[in-house]
Amino acid sequence: MKYSPYEIRVNGQVVEGALLTDGVGYSVLHPWTSLGDPSLSSLLEDLANHKKNSLVQRSLELLSLDAQARAKGESLLPNQSPASHLFLDLRDDLVFSKVKSALKEGIQLFKFKIAFDVDQEIAALKKIQKEFTQEKFKIRLDANQRFKSSAPLVQLLDTFEDSFKSRIDFIEDPFAGRPEEWISFKEKSAFRIAHDFASEEFRDLCDVWILKPTRNNPWPFVELALQQNKKLVFTTALDHELGQLTALSIGDEVQKKHPLLVEDGGFLSFSELEGAGTHFARKGNQLDFESLRGLGFGCERLLSSLSWQALRVQNV
Repeated sequence: MKYSPYEIRVNGQVVEGALLTDGVGYSVLHPWTSLGDPSLSSLLEDLANHKKNSLVQRSLELLSLDAQARAKGESLLPNQSPASHLFLDLRDDLVFSKVKSALKEGIQLFKFKIAFDVDQEIAALKKIQKEFTQEKFKIRLDANQRFKSSAPLVQLLDTFEDSFKSRIDFIEDPFAGRPEEWISFKEKSAFRIAHDFASEEFRDLCDVWILKPTRNNPWPFVELALQQNKKLVFTTALDHELGQLTALSIGDEVQKKHPLLVEDGGFLSFSELEGAGTHFARKGNQLDFESLRGLGFGCERLLSSLSWQALRVQNV
């Protein structure tokens, strides 16, 4: 097994990941230490000697899928990208003009982060509320668990007119680690809640589960979602191009099998990145990945240009 390290910058934060290969197939190993994952060096050590970490195990599963497809001369990529929301930063001075341009392109679903600078975010959303009364669009709000209780979120939402509230598709991860706050919020509002799927304790409290196929096998969650009347949204892990195409391909596969279960995804995140992970373009609400199309999960030209290092196995 060999690996090739890479770096991605997200909002100034450097995240280290690695591509893996067994000589036939490829996959991505992309930890987020800021969210509690082990370091890349720890995961590579586990890969070489133990293979006990869930991220390592998932990377090996995907490498096997990719290898099988490449050996057969088959592509795992869909003909076109599933539809996605467009992420825009409410703190960006150009956010209003970007919304205006996107609406002209036919974009009808936006995602905004909130709870970083609430006053600025309210001002931006109110301007959008005022100026775009006739256009058809929905918004997703992601708080990244930054609200400490339901009260400030309810207060924020109450500043908007009912007509604008009706545009809110869901609110993602509103509160940090306190199920009672999620319950309180659901009792006070009719908004759907989404969870960037990590813990079972929030599973029943949410209407929408956010799945990242490079981190978790989605199929067990598909069965649970069907049983519990939940919806699924597939997104990338803000990782290498190969990881993004892997997530897109698996999300598309699930959507084709269960079209009423899967809602528009989050496959346009490359615009948030610097360094690796950016070799894409946007075509309306779809990811344009034609330049990376190929066997397996694609990216042959990128992969062939890399330097690879052998994993060091400890002597027992």
